[in-house]
Amino acid sequence: MGDMPTINGIAFYAYPVENLAEARAFYEKTLGLKVTHDYQEKWIEYDIGAGTFAITTMMSERVPGAAGGLIAFEVDDLTAWVAKLKAEQVSLVVDPFETPVSWLAVIADPDGNEITLHQRKPGHD
Repeated sequence: MGDMPTINGIAFYAYPVENLAEARAFYEKTLGLKVTHDYQEKWIEYDIGAGTFAITTMMSERVPGAAGGLIAFEVDDLTAWVAKLKAEQVSLVVDPFETPVSWLAVIADPDGNEITLHQRKPGHD
């Protein structure tokens, strides 16, 4: 038997959305993500660090906002992000809280897809 093949990283993570314009406004204006690929205005990609996050209207078999997986974005200052989002009327699904290695809060996009904002504590990279 040869060596086990390895998984090298996450290629992308995608959320289904209903209204692409509304979702794009949220991710690009509210969260400040930059588009790195736009496929026919149906699949929009944002490179974040070494990974890619996408929103799409192409996954009709998936329900926007459905319970299931979620994504966590690493942020530089959770307190500042929470203040910014509250000022923009983005409601918190889960108020900020602390774990032994990080601080977290959960928000939702216009379709109800949850996004964890995550800030690692120093020394826990």
